Amino acid sequence: MVRGTGRGGRGMAGRGGMGRPPFNRPRVMLRPPFDMVLAEPAFPRCKPAPDDSALTQALLKRHAELCPSPAEQAAVLSLVTKVQTVLDNLVVAPGDFAACQLEEVRQVGSYKKGTMMAGKNEADIVVILKTLPTKEAVEGLSNKVNEELNKLMSSEGLGAVTTAPHARGCTVRGAAASVRLLLTTLHQNLRKLEPEVHLDYKLISGHLAAIRHSRWFEENAHHSSIKVLIRLLRDMCARHSGLAALTPWMCDLLAHHCIMSNPQRQALPINLAFR
Repeated sequence: MVRGTGRGGRGMAGRGGMGRPPFNRPRVMLRPPFDMVLAEPAFPRCKPAPDDSALTQALLKRHAELCPSPAEQAAVLSLVTKVQTVLDNLVVAPGDFAACQLEEVRQVGSYKKGTMMAGKNEADIVVILKTLPTKEAVEGLSNKVNEELNKLMSSEGLGAVTTAPHARGCTVRGAAASVRLLLTTLHQNLRKLEPEVHLDYKLISGHLAAIRHSRWFEENAHHSSIKVLIRLLRDMCARHSGLAALTPWMCDLLAHHCIMSNPQRQALPINLAFR
């Protein structure tokens, strides 16, 4: 009997049996759907392009209605600046604060991307913890931010704010704006999470993904036409139930594809991208 052979002593090479080569799956060729913009060189026009000036004016008018007013932007900027100052101080010099240890603070979301909608004066800040995000840590951070922020507001003669914890972290609410603090932790801590003790794994992973999305947006989707189309898409999602499943990240990707996916890799006019 020969030692070292396969199962059954017949010298079969591996689990394929009788030395047969491994099974190779056929490659699937993914073909993009037909797009007239991409195929325009192969189909020259027989008549001039239609006049879309009315559509363009209607889209720009609706976008102007969706943009936040200067007062709304100033209110959000003021509160974000103060919350960022408090969190940066906790990162550098936490003092006697021992509920959790902060690693880094990143602004994300629509305010950071420049796509904030009118009437939604809310900004998002992701707080990365060195420690595990327990529910007690969330409550402790919420109380500490509320205490330090109200000290800062009173020193400047401004109104008080309130901070309330929730499943994602906590929310700071002022008179005309609010800031959500989205808690997460370092990547190496994700496998240590326990459902009964810490915040939900999916929510924490989503907050880390929000940082990646914000970085991608800064690098690839900074064109003004993309931001215009994002606001229009989000408005359509809010008014039509069939589009409610589109997340803000999906709207970002869709707007970038409609604006930039063309042979010249140049931004298309808003009327062509919307069509």
